[in-house]
Amino acid sequence: MNFKLITQLVSELEEDEVINLLNHFVQSNPSKEDAIKVIGACQKGMAIVGRHFENREYLVGDVIYAGELQQMILDLLEPIIGYSIVRLGTISGETKNIGERLFRKIIESSGYMVSTETC
Repeated sequence: MNFKLITQLVSELEEDEVINLLNHFVQSNPSKEDAIKVIGACQKGMAIVGRHFENREYLVGDVIYAGELQQMILDLLEPIIGYSIVRLGTISGETKNIGERLFRKIIESSGYMVSTETC
């Protein structure tokens, strides 16, 4: 598997190409370790997306799209890597959940399943 190519495709928001590449990867019966390396390559691509956003080369919509692409990738790899569960609590009545959503995406992109609760 070409991890640098995955990083590049994610950073350039090339959904069709990265999903096609990962479908072939999944069909090759990869190890859990290789799937985790793919996730690492995707995270590097997401970091590049963040830099593009900071440099005003990408818009907010691009960052959101990158997050959705990351979720598609995780969904493809889930049967290989499995999930550990993290419980995420929110204070009752709290309406500003931007930080919670961002933290949730970070945890999910690390291979964890998130269960939410209101405290």
